[in-house]
Amino acid sequence: MEVDYHIKIKTGFFKTSTYRFVVKKGLIELIPEKEKEDTISIEEGDIASMLLNKREDLYVEFILNERVISGIFLDVGDFQKVFKLLRENIDKNLIYEED
Repeated sequence: MEVDYHIKIKTGFFKTSTYRFVVKKGLIELIPEKEKEDTISIEEGDIASMLLNKREDLYVEFILNERVISGIFLDVGDFQKVFKLLRENIDKNLIYEED
C-alpha cells in the first residue's frame, strides 16, 4: 500500500523544503516539491530508528546510519495512520510520543 503526505524537511541551518513523503515496502521516498531539489530515498537498511512526536503538529525524525533527517508533517489529520503506515512497511524501531 502506497500513501503519501507532505512534509517540511530541515535541509540547512535555517532552511526547510517541502517534500512529498511516500512510504513503500522497505523504502521511504522524499520527493521535492521544487524541481531544483533532489529526491531523498531512505532504504530500510539505512535506518537505525524512527521517532514520531505529536505536538501541535506531527514531528518526525529518521536516525540513519550516516545522518539524521527531521521534519514536520503538513497535512496529516490522523497521526495514528502515519504510525501504522511506517510500522507495516519499515521493519525498524519506531518510537511514538505525544506531548
